[in-house]
Amino acid sequence: MRFFRVPKSIIIRKKGGNTMSVMLICTLGNRDLKLSGKDIFPAREKGREIFEHFKKHYSELSYPLIRPVLDYIFEDERREKIHRIVLVATNQGEDTAPEHRSKDTIEFAKVVEKLIREDVRRKKIKGEVGDIRIVKISENPVDLGLMYDFFGKSLKGNKAFKTDDLELCYLEQTGGIPATNMALLYQCINHFKEKCHPVYISERLGFAVPLNIANKLLLDKKKNLLIHLAGAYNYASMAVHLDEVKENEKFILRLSSYAQHRLYFDTLTARSIAKKGMKEFDAAYDKKLFEDLVLELMQIESGDYKSLILELFHNMRIKYIRQEFVDFLGRMYRFQEAVPRYFIEKEFGISTDVDPKTGRQAGLDKLLEDDKNLRAFVGSQKMPRGGNIDPHRTGTPRLIALLDFLIEKKGMEKFRPISDFFKKTGDLMNIRNKSIIAHGYKGVSENIIKEHYEGDVLEDLRAVVSLVLEKSGLTVEDEPFERINTVLSERIQRL
Repeated sequence: MRFFRVPKSIIIRKKGGNTMSVMLICTLGNRDLKLSGKDIFPAREKGREIFEHFKKHYSELSYPLIRPVLDYIFEDERREKIHRIVLVATNQGEDTAPEHRSKDTIEFAKVVEKLIREDVRRKKIKGEVGDIRIVKISENPVDLGLMYDFFGKSLKGNKAFKTDDLELCYLEQTGGIPATNMALLYQCINHFKEKCHPVYISERLGFAVPLNIANKLLLDKKKNLLIHLAGAYNYASMAVHLDEVKENEKFILRLSSYAQHRLYFDTLTARSIAKKGMKEFDAAYDKKLFEDLVLELMQIESGDYKSLILELFHNMRIKYIRQEFVDFLGRMYRFQEAVPRYFIEKEFGISTDVDPKTGRQAGLDKLLEDDKNLRAFVGSQKMPRGGNIDPHRTGTPRLIALLDFLIEKKGMEKFRPISDFFKKTGDLMNIRNKSIIAHGYKGVSENIIKEHYEGDVLEDLRAVVSLVLEKSGLTVEDEPFERINTVLSERIQRL
């Protein structure tokens, strides 16, 4: 049986015309060497005898599991040369039980090396073989854990497994011990990734069959990793593992890149990515998805305060979940300004915009100047760290004092939970001020936040945002990044 022949014109070559290197790794078991078509026992003793009298036995020797792989590589795969063959053999210590040590295949490996050399010399093998290395297993080869560690270290550190410009690593392990084979397979896939090509030998038919197990395992590993990264909102890292050329990965790349830039508050880039997605994908669902994402950004970019505050909350929640607590407090600082400003503008009918030149809030300054009762109330309120608030000083304390005026003097009790929340976060703002995001170098952790805030800060944030969104048609439960992750997870599973 022969497989599709790859034209030599498309075999990958290095600059200068040299073929990139090919390696073959074989695990040797007691079935890997035969004399007159029969198994050889005991392997260590008889193997040594055959090695020492190789010329005498040559014509009767066969290696029925390795030879078909050589034929497959040279004839079916149209390779001109195998640059490195690694024969993995057992060679347990003398303290091993005799009945186990006698089965070691180290002598078989020596014989097989000579067999390959002689067959190449006699042109029985239709290709060129570079160097042949023997890797010895001195530990218990049936212990899967030991073998997994052994090959993990060997593939990284043993020079036998290192070649320049490796293109493919064929792996033959029909013979050998199951635990050894399994450990080597997994570690070869971990180490060589897509370059690992396992091959199965049909002993009854005597030919090699390529296995797709490496690609399947790598794909499963990739899918699990992508789902994990999306679940951790680590959209930037997803791009490293996605190939834009592959159509089924392009959608995932576009959507995760959109989420990444939206999480950065880079709405311009996020909108550009979403528009690109609208053009690239023909399915109605895909187009509508990206259209909806563009509309959400347009609402945010329009300056709609409720949409901005909701987006800020979603961003804060993710920062907390990702344990990026300094960034979380930085956004909390912005939240403390944004929410009071929204309600003050709504209730007093003024603008709280800050003049970039003077740093003043002209509309708010005028309101206080014109209303002496309001000014007196604000001036009677306390700063978080003591002392009275200066009614003429721009800042969050003045904004919260104005909310308190609406509560105490106008009976607007609906604002009390908001005022109480911001007063509870006073210690957190002091921590923020001493952190790297503001004026110091103090660290921030979840424990520090919990020590300085009574209650669940995320749930309290959610409650405040819900008050902001009343009668707006927006809901705090409609979390865009969770919607995105649901779609990402479904598409990743379909890879």
